[in-house]
Amino acid sequence: MARLLPLLLLFWPTLVAAQTFQGRVVDAGSGEPLPGAHVFVDGTNIGDVAGEDGSFSVPLPERRPLVIVISMVGFRLQTVAVQPATDLSEDRLIELAEDPIILGEFSEVTVGNATTSTTCYVAP
Repeated sequence: MARLLPLLLLFWPTLVAAQTFQGRVVDAGSGEPLPGAHVFVDGTNIGDVAGEDGSFSVPLPERRPLVIVISMVGFRLQTVAVQPATDLSEDRLIELAEDPIILGEFSEVTVGNATTSTTCYVAP
């Protein structure tokens, strides 16, 4: 038994099922999926990018409480608090609202010379 204890401690993280925060990110106005939305644990590099159908799955660290951040360009950032007692068994539906200030604040600028030109979009 004493020989098995170090092996058990070595493989313990893989034996314990990690909890995940999963669901879909959609546009609050239309209900359309938002592929490319970023879903991450605040203050870490743990996260996921929503797929074509808006689905995501983020493995959660053991520490609680923590905050999940959901963001996408042109939409208002949203956060979800995860407490020790939070039920993570069901998928979440995250609805992001458009942020009209961000959507309307870009202007087109073309720079170049006689042979090439590039169009850039810059915020004021």
